[in-house]
Amino acid sequence: MDACKLDYTGFDTFSLPIKHSSSLTSLTINKCFLDVELLESLLLRTPALVHLKLISRNRAFDSIFDGYNWEQFICAKLPKLDEFQFFFSFIEETMDYFGILNSIITSFQTLFWLYDQQWFTTSAYDFQSSTFELQTTTIRTVGPTNSIKFAVSALDGTYHFIGPTQQANESNTLFKLNLKDNRIGRNGAEHLANLQQNNSTLKSLELSGNPSYLCLIVEAAHKIRHNQAPSTFNLERLNIDDKGAQYLAEALKTNNTLISLILAYNDMSDVGIELIAHALRNNITLANIELRGNRSNLCIVVEMAQRIKCDKILTTLNLRQNRIGDIGAEYLAILLRNNPTLKELDLSLNRITNHGAQNIALGLQQNKVLTRMNLSQNQIEDDGARQLVEILHDNQTLINLELHNNPIRVNLNYRRLFTKEGDINLIRLNIEQRRHRHLRDFFTSLLEFGWCSILSLLALSFVLSWLIFAGFWFLIMHIHGDFSHNSANSTWIPCVAGVRTLVGVVLFSIETQQTIGYGTRSVTEQCESGVILLAIHTCFGLVMQALWAGIDYSKLARPKNRRRTLIWSRQAVIFLRDRYLTLQVRIADIRPRSTLVEAHVRMYFIAERVTNEKEKIPLNILDMNVGLDTGRDRLLLMWPLTIEHRIDFKSPL
Repeated sequence: MDACKLDYTGFDTFSLPIKHSSSLTSLTINKCFLDVELLESLLLRTPALVHLKLISRNRAFDSIFDGYNWEQFICAKLPKLDEFQFFFSFIEETMDYFGILNSIITSFQTLFWLYDQQWFTTSAYDFQSSTFELQTTTIRTVGPTNSIKFAVSALDGTYHFIGPTQQANESNTLFKLNLKDNRIGRNGAEHLANLQQNNSTLKSLELSGNPSYLCLIVEAAHKIRHNQAPSTFNLERLNIDDKGAQYLAEALKTNNTLISLILAYNDMSDVGIELIAHALRNNITLANIELRGNRSNLCIVVEMAQRIKCDKILTTLNLRQNRIGDIGAEYLAILLRNNPTLKELDLSLNRITNHGAQNIALGLQQNKVLTRMNLSQNQIEDDGARQLVEILHDNQTLINLELHNNPIRVNLNYRRLFTKEGDINLIRLNIEQRRHRHLRDFFTSLLEFGWCSILSLLALSFVLSWLIFAGFWFLIMHIHGDFSHNSANSTWIPCVAGVRTLVGVVLFSIETQQTIGYGTRSVTEQCESGVILLAIHTCFGLVMQALWAGIDYSKLARPKNRRRTLIWSRQAVIFLRDRYLTLQVRIADIRPRSTLVEAHVRMYFIAERVTNEKEKIPLNILDMNVGLDTGRDRLLLMWPLTIEHRIDFKSPL
């Protein structure tokens, strides 16, 4: 017998119709209710089996669903089996259908099933009958036409839905999916959400009545995605976490009908709120979104950011003490770039650091409307403050920027051209032979050094000169034989008397250059070269001392130090005097006994100038009259004086 077909097997092994079937090559059992041991006993009698087909419905869950067990049995007992088709199912009411499907299909994803035999299987769960199914892809079975199944393929591990047959559509495209009042848990809801994101044909999805709250979120996201949600959509107090926020954010990217979305008092953190904010970046129809009561400090930022985009008459926004941080500042900075209405913005007490200040500065660079911004009492340090101040030079509309009570330690007026002490805040670049020119004016260059550098150079120059001339003296004495000659010979006269060692040579060099002359060391008349070196050394010492004395005196006597006792007022004011507006500053000399007489004062206005030929002169200097024609520019600083510049038609102001 080559082939055998059994439509029903409910008997035991002792009543099997197959007794001696070693030559059987094909076996089909359509309604198999044998347990695994009886089935294996039957198959052991057919070692030459080439084709095997098994159908077993609604059986108890046992090792017949185990791919590893089948793999071992086939390799050991059915080596000639070439085609294996099966359909197995069992009924179990559970919420963990995803875990069961995954455990079943995993055993059929080995190399034996996928590559050696290429027997591909799928596992599915029928929601209506609570039935788990396992079958090979080549078998064809007849089942209910209105069932909805959640299936997974062993070939690629992907999950998909198998919907009811559509009478009007031969391609069985799924338009409506009703999964109400089932046992879909969180895992199932997540897979539903992932599958429907790439599905453009499913127009209706109903998930109410399932135990997982995430089902409601997936259903709501589906409605938002396909513009089926009402204009005001209330999702308040639904325990929406970051995963639910992710599904809603993906749906909001394509929605263009929603006007108001209420997500208050849920469980979203910064991650979920950021996802929603990113999805709303290009949305201009959602005029109102409520996020209060969530676990994020960004809620108020996202609410206000959406309001700024949609409200065309909003001019003042107060976000004081909302702890928005750098992330919130980044979102607001993006809106500031192109906002046409907002004029005042308060961001004080919001824990904004240098990173947030940098983003705000970039936003202000393109903003042409904002006139006042309050960033006081944040955590902005030196770098963030510098970036904000640099923007003020390009932004002509922002007239008030408050940064007080931030940990800023530097003077933000570092871009000032002249300091009040008279120093010029300029860096000179691209000057040819700069060092050579400084060396040619050596004396002035030394005067510009600080006192530490001056004293260090003074000490170094003296020590080097002592050592260099000590080397010359040592050479002359060595040639003359002062160190090699026997000192017992009383008739021999050395070049330098009283010097026997190298240390003595150094002492002699110091005494000669500084004209100390202790008397024990001296040049004798027997050494002509020593006399010449003595004259050179003495002259060099005099020139060096005179040079350093002149440098020290000139540095001490420079008028630059006198200016430190002249103090200016902290502010300059524009005041009405003698029926004219005048720019006024005050100056005083704090020295009571050395009064400056005939001191002159000048005031200049430096600004960029554009000529008629459109040439830009970045630092154009204009004189501001402070009384040159009347003599009021000459000051007698016996008491504080007020310097005035009249603002008239001649004034550059």
